[in-house]
Amino acid sequence: MLLLILIILFFAVQEDARILRRQNDELFLKVFRYSEKHWAVFCAVFILGALPIYLLRRQRMMREFKILEMPLPFGQRVVSDALAIVFGWILFMALWAAGSEIYNFIFPDPSEEIAGMLVSAGSLFAVVLALIYRTTQSYPEKFLKFVAWHRNERPLRQVIIVPAVLGLIFAYLSTEIISSRAIQPITPLSKVIEETTSSFWMFIFLMMAVVVAPVVEEIIFRGYFYRVLVLAKGKISAIIVAAAVFAFLHLGQYWGDWAAIAMIAVLGLALTVVRAWTGTTIASAVMHYAYNGALTILPLIFMVIANPVYSEYQMRYPQLSLSEKENFLQKSIAEYPDFGAAYNDLAWIYAQENKNLDHALELAEQAAAKDPDNSAYRDTKAEVLYRLGRVDEAAAIEHELLAEDPSSEYFRSQLERFNGGE
Repeated sequence: MLLLILIILFFAVQEDARILRRQNDELFLKVFRYSEKHWAVFCAVFILGALPIYLLRRQRMMREFKILEMPLPFGQRVVSDALAIVFGWILFMALWAAGSEIYNFIFPDPSEEIAGMLVSAGSLFAVVLALIYRTTQSYPEKFLKFVAWHRNERPLRQVIIVPAVLGLIFAYLSTEIISSRAIQPITPLSKVIEETTSSFWMFIFLMMAVVVAPVVEEIIFRGYFYRVLVLAKGKISAIIVAAAVFAFLHLGQYWGDWAAIAMIAVLGLALTVVRAWTGTTIASAVMHYAYNGALTILPLIFMVIANPVYSEYQMRYPQLSLSEKENFLQKSIAEYPDFGAAYNDLAWIYAQENKNLDHALELAEQAAAKDPDNSAYRDTKAEVLYRLGRVDEAAAIEHELLAEDPSSEYFRSQLERFNGGE
């Protein structure tokens, strides 16, 4: 994925530089000194060094255009401004990644991984929105009008009702596909959620996904960049490119789950078509809200239908005593023997209480047999083996888990604990 970003950066810098050079070749060579291709290579190879310099020189050239009363034609200016926002986006991500690596090296971060992910995503959203707002304020159509955040004189059924129904349909189909699979693929996002123990950060994650992401993503993708693409390439190309970029930027979250990636790609295409059909970003935002909200709620409904005992156990978990938890899980296993999570949870409880360890191992093995790729189930088995004194076997499992996910601080701490004999 990094290689693809660098390739995109290379062509984006080259295209932006060409736009500037076509406007005034002599001024371009005076300000930039090197050709478009040279700057494209510099920025792709030395992001943190060359890209800031390119942006500063680009800003200087824009000032020179203004002094010489030689503004770029509006269409070319819009495209160049959009590319500059992409450069700022990539530069921010590179700086954040470098800063995080340095910080974690100096101060090993014991906090929830989801916290860093949410802070990073929230900061990136804020930076990109600020850049778009600042850029569009100089256009004849200001921010809200440029990103089509208006009803566009369309009837409510077209702007609200139809998009909401489409979002619910997409969410239902997605939930059906996900829940029908015997084994759920492990993705970077699922790992982060699986390892999250803080209810606070889980709540923030849900709020970001359901409340913030739909409106922000629609303003960025279907509002600003779609409008730029229409001006540059026409409506059909804009629909295809905006949908493709939307899917590409979700690859990192769902890598390994190709069905989820396909669903995101189709959703992105549908959202962009709705935006084009209605002429307003509000419609695609409504559809996005309906999709994300339903996708959060529908799995809970499906869970209640599939296993009401385990669902009640999860909802009442904080108030349950140890014996009550044990009773709920035993009842779930008896009534729904194919549901692996109950076996795993009961095995974990026994391991933490250091009791019924032989039975706990049987439960952990049954859970793992139902979902061999589930890292949580394998970790539970390792914990039980450790409590049984079978340290080498426990450490071997954690070593495998850490090899599959080298960034997991939890698996690393488990392995260190097992090897240290604590």
